[in-house]
Amino acid sequence: MRLPFALIAVSCALTGCVADTGDQPADESDDVTASNSGVFIATANEKAGGDIAYITTVKRANMAKTKCDDGKSHATCIVGGLDFSALHLSAAKQQQIDAAFRAGHALLEGKLVAAPANLPLSVPHMARIVVTKAWIGASGATIDALDSVYQVRARAEACNGCATIGEDLVNSSGGGAVYSVNLDGVAASKTELAAASKAMGIGGPGLLVAGLNHTLIHGGVGSGVTSKSDLYASEFYLPFQ
Repeated sequence: MRLPFALIAVSCALTGCVADTGDQPADESDDVTASNSGVFIATANEKAGGDIAYITTVKRANMAKTKCDDGKSHATCIVGGLDFSALHLSAAKQQQIDAAFRAGHALLEGKLVAAPANLPLSVPHMARIVVTKAWIGASGATIDALDSVYQVRARAEACNGCATIGEDLVNSSGGGAVYSVNLDGVAASKTELAAASKAMGIGGPGLLVAGLNHTLIHGGVGSGVTSKSDLYASEFYLPFQ
């Protein structure tokens, strides 16, 4: 049974909580590989009021489970605070990236932690993400449920006719290569597209992209079969500073 949001907010403020995942048991903890660190996305956001303006549902990008502040793994977790102190941002910049992340338009790397035990009872005890890196979306699009988040960069060792772009699945050791990264579906400015191209070029830091791989298969019986995969982006993310 789902409680009215006002009651959920009161309960979270007093004790901390994890998101209700519907058909998932509230105490499920079967995924021992789940972590509370990595790159996070926001999946929902609600106004709370009082000392906590918003309660945000988060998860590690690409991962089925995230370890929440109760020490157990769940499909999603609930946080109240976002700690940007390690980024040394101005107050205005903190507000900008805070709002963008909660709206689903940014990615944060960091660690999900419980509220400090020494907080006075008058202060809501809510989990928070201690942020170490932040990226903001070029177009303000939210990540589709079918999309994956990749870090992509050109492969210096690629051969003629080979896939030339390395593709690493964020928060995972999984990876591969694609022939191209198509950014046409992202409503980005020329400046943002130039920054994206530089980031995923040889020697660049890599570009975070949300999207889907499309694979074309060529050939048939007696002629051999070849395939070619390309990543079609619905959004890409640039470092926020």
